[in-house]
Amino acid sequence: MAPPSTCGACAILLALVSGAAAAPRDGAASSARASRSAAPVVQPRASDAFSPRSAARLPTGGETSPGSPDPISVPFRATATFHPAYAGAYGAPGPHAPAVTTRAFDLSLGDRARYGFGRVVASFPFDHELPADAADAADAASQFAAFPVVAWSVGAHNACSHVDNRETLFHLASWGFVALCPEVFPEPYLGDERAPFEALRFAADRSRDAASPFSRANATAFGVAGYSLGGGRVVRGLATLASGARSRSRGAARGRDDRADAMACGDAACVAAETRAAVSLQGWNEGRGGAFATPLLLLGSDDDAVIGPWRDGMARVFQRATGPKLMGVVRGGGHNLGPHYFYGWMSAFLRGELYRDADAKRAVFGSADSTPFGEHPNMLTARRDSRVDGNDVDGVETFEFEVSGEEPCEALIPDMSC
Repeated sequence: MAPPSTCGACAILLALVSGAAAAPRDGAASSARASRSAAPVVQPRASDAFSPRSAARLPTGGETSPGSPDPISVPFRATATFHPAYAGAYGAPGPHAPAVTTRAFDLSLGDRARYGFGRVVASFPFDHELPADAADAADAASQFAAFPVVAWSVGAHNACSHVDNRETLFHLASWGFVALCPEVFPEPYLGDERAPFEALRFAADRSRDAASPFSRANATAFGVAGYSLGGGRVVRGLATLASGARSRSRGAARGRDDRADAMACGDAACVAAETRAAVSLQGWNEGRGGAFATPLLLLGSDDDAVIGPWRDGMARVFQRATGPKLMGVVRGGGHNLGPHYFYGWMSAFLRGELYRDADAKRAVFGSADSTPFGEHPNMLTARRDSRVDGNDVDGVETFEFEVSGEEPCEALIPDMSC
């Protein structure tokens, strides 16, 4: 593994102290619309019977500081209309929450050289303790449907074992994903964009083993998501590894199983080309983006001094992406919103793409007759690929939202449904 980038560390320090903001200017979009739908999209309810002690919950008055060795409270830079972005039920633990189990995997020296990391932490939406006998394990695994796989890419100064990332893995697994996190050097380094895709390759390789919990992973439904530097790795990985990959009809749409083809990937570039969903949450060091066709969700805040003005970064990444895409900018919050704030939109987006869940997709994308992000009151601006449900016209729609002066959310924590 290459040593850390000194310039990358300098960039972090400069961004933290500068807090510079560029003057607003019009974004490039082929069409604009600022209307709101009559009512927000209604999402299905999560499991009401389960409230695990380990479930992701926002600490009262603040967020777990991303990357802190110990949880500390970092208060939101709140406004009178600041609401957590829970997107209805998707921000709460999902229906698989009672069965979620987590396990760490230590890799052999050979596998460390193969994948580029030495440890993986994974959460499964089921009890991963399968029978020891391989034949019995194969019989047991065959009785269950396979689960899509999401690689979670952590932020700088961070590790998979930190509380914010453990809770994120749990949350993703509760919504039906095999979620895994590769332990890598916690700062930028040459080639770090390969890590989340190598993690997916690790899962695909292990899915061949009937005795492995990854045998229940759907190797044709890959997704990647990350926060801060982790989001940057996701975007840079797609831009360098998957840009120019041909558009293809997915096996599910063709009615045939491409599992064998996906499992044959021998490198991160092949995996990146097979990835069906990507999420960058307040992505730092995303680069210029690229002409990749992977469905993409970009989320950030309008006063993020670490990343800088969203028009100079996130908007350019959005513009260059060629597949289904959605971008949202919330008012306030700085950079320490962390992954928890965006759980609802992230989970809905991943379910929409990897499960073909139409309700989940509408909860985040909206439809031809409704705005994206479910009428969220703290949304400042959004851009959406106009090829959504009920609208086949190519182009980009821009949504600018006005503060309505509504009452603040009265239940930020208890029901997580603001």
